[in-house]
Amino acid sequence: MVDEDGKSTAIEPGWLEELAPDDFAQWTLRASRFLMRAQEGRRYRRSFSYDYDLPVRRLRHFIPPELVWSRSQVSPSPWPKEWPEYREKGVRLLATFHGVTILCLKGIAVQSLPTSGFSGIIDIQSASPDVSRRELADADISGVLKRAREGVRPHITKNLEELGGGLLVDKQEFIATCVSVYGRGVVLEASLRWISLLKLPGDIELVSCATFRERLSKAKSLFIAYGPGPWTAMKWWVSIRQPTPDLDLAVVVDDTSGTGPGYGKYDEEKLGSLATLWAECKSSPLFGTILDVAAQAWQMNLEDLTAQDGWHHKSDNIWGLFQRR
Repeated sequence: MVDEDGKSTAIEPGWLEELAPDDFAQWTLRASRFLMRAQEGRRYRRSFSYDYDLPVRRLRHFIPPELVWSRSQVSPSPWPKEWPEYREKGVRLLATFHGVTILCLKGIAVQSLPTSGFSGIIDIQSASPDVSRRELADADISGVLKRAREGVRPHITKNLEELGGGLLVDKQEFIATCVSVYGRGVVLEASLRWISLLKLPGDIELVSCATFRERLSKAKSLFIAYGPGPWTAMKWWVSIRQPTPDLDLAVVVDDTSGTGPGYGKYDEEKLGSLATLWAECKSSPLFGTILDVAAQAWQMNLEDLTAQDGWHHKSDNIWGLFQRR
């Protein structure tokens, strides 16, 4: 029973575990907002003369904006199938891109903290709170998050496979975010046909990672273009090499914003190896996944593959050819 302003409210045991995922996500976000504001207010009061606005402004630097500014509820589930979640004793985590979790100590909510890919509650049984008893100094939840990531991966894959029945042009950002947050296994193991293969004289075929790997195992070269439309990519492919349909593959990639090689001068074209022109290429969610599949199919070291010369970088586009060796 909770008494507040003369009003008593009965709270049923285990009520959080019984909430529907949408309701649980909304409750977690509202509660996390409250805890974060309280945490920042205490930190500020220990160091500065009090300013009611500063704790809110400081929050913007390290949590999602909706936790501070939005008064609306959480948007509906982004997942096309069931909402993936992970449970164990004292833990309920939803797979979500909000990424904030309430940390409890023996059932008492202590603080909220960022947890990439998950929102929910983690109740631990032992930790040392600070003097205010509103932060846990030595709480280690890395093991829980690792188990949660492994537990939800098959469900993320099933959700991605549900996208296969519709147009994927506007789903690339979502797919890339899933890969970035939950690992490349969610698409490597999926039947989702998201890789755009170019076929002369002017066709595009969408294939899964498994189909792409199988065809690569018989191919002698792989052309990849990042950024342009398919017709421009085909023109570049032909200008580099006269393709043999049975021995050469070509892919066009439209990855997410902020993951590309960066902008060069519009009228300047740089030449070199992929690793030189785009040092972070292996970490790009979708482009890096294609590189992984190519290296596995050809049984090549990824560093040796990306060290091959003959790649082009102009504006925000990059393209070139890998030769099987």
